[in-house]
Parts: sequence; C-alpha cells; structure tokens
Amino acid sequence: MSKEKECIKCGEYGAHYEDYTNKHKGNIKPYCKSCHAKTQRSNIYKRKYDITIEAYDEILELQGGVCWICRGEDTKGILLAVDHCHTSGEVRGLLCSACNLGLGNFKDDSDRLERAIKYLSRYPT
Repeated sequence: MSKEKECIKCGEYGAHYEDYTNKHKGNIKPYCKSCHAKTQRSNIYKRKYDITIEAYDEILELQGGVCWICRGEDTKGILLAVDHCHTSGEVRGLLCSACNLGLGNFKDDSDRLERAIKYLSRYPT
C-alpha cells in the first residue's frame, strides 16, 4: 500500500498525488494532478501569451464563460484557446477550437472574412 503524500501546492493528501520531475533541475516534487495541470497551464500562458491564469480567468468571466465569436460554452471540459495577434502578440480574447482554427485558416485577414460573409449571404439558410 502506497503512502499518501502532501501536495506542495494545495496541501492536500491523497492518492491523486504523483511525483513530477523538474527536468532542468532534476528534483522531484509531490504535486496532485490538479495542481500540476494548473502549474503547466500557468507556465504556458506566461511563456506564450505573457498572461497569468488569473488574467485568463478574468477574460473568461468578461466573456460570460463562452467563446467570443460563437458564444458556445465549454461543454466537453476543454479550455477555450487564447486568441492573440501573431504580429503584436496582444491577447484578443478566448475562442473555442473551431473558431480559433477558423480565424487561423483565414490567416486573420478581415478582408477574406468579409468576402466569406458575402459569399455565405448569397445562400440563405
């Protein structure tokens, strides 16, 4: 029977604990899976978008917890993507995967998007 250990982030004990190794420092730290995931998200947001998890949560709250474009809710437990300008790096908002990929496929070009809207308008649903 394995001994339950304390997560160094939240202080909880339990079987949800795992050792996570810091590859750069070679040390092993006991994190629960939830805290480890949050730490990884925090590192990614900081490195890629220069925002904190708190900033992400604030944007999500301002958007009402939904994708900025389609207003779709997170129904599958998948976090909304951080949409940003690839030129300036500025965070624009949070989008579902489909809307984020759509903008990417249109190369963030508003003229292309306007032409697509005109195209779709020719064929009412």
